[in-house]
Amino acid sequence: VVAQICTQIAQQFDPSIATVRPEKTLFRQNRDIRFSKDKSPYKINFGAHIIEDKHNETKAGYYLHIEPNDKSFLGGGMYQPSAAVLKSIRQEIDYHTDEFRKIISNPDFVQQFGSLNGRQLKTAPKDYDKTHPAIDLLRFQDYVVGRNFTDKQLIQPDFIAQTVAAFAALKPFNDFLNKAVS
Repeated sequence: VVAQICTQIAQQFDPSIATVRPEKTLFRQNRDIRFSKDKSPYKINFGAHIIEDKHNETKAGYYLHIEPNDKSFLGGGMYQPSAAVLKSIRQEIDYHTDEFRKIISNPDFVQQFGSLNGRQLKTAPKDYDKTHPAIDLLRFQDYVVGRNFTDKQLIQPDFIAQTVAAFAALKPFNDFLNKAVS
């Protein structure tokens, strides 16, 4: 499934992942049980982070999570960026607020993901006034979006096509975040 999704993404709209080997996008199946009360050795979910370099934490990418009991989802963006990366993203949003608002209000983006998710500060971030016109966007600590899937949707013949369409709607968002940190 991941190989098909990677191939279609690369062929249709994001050549930056054309050389990504699908097996390198997967998260390990064994759990870290050192500090957990639950000592079961394996995860019951499958996760893949489709990105040019999975270990480059300064890049926004595509994420696929498959788990039983209707807990599957896909998404992307920048989750828990470092302080320096977060500062760069906020600065880019500050300088190009209209462009960012246009991306996150695009009908395809809204249809696929709704609105931004992620942790937010209760007040203005450092270096920004609480009356800043883009404070609603600058308060985020994670710049992520997601979409849930039911188990029934996962086994539909068009699941891969739906996933690729969602990731296509996500690309301008990821491009904006990646431009901020490059």
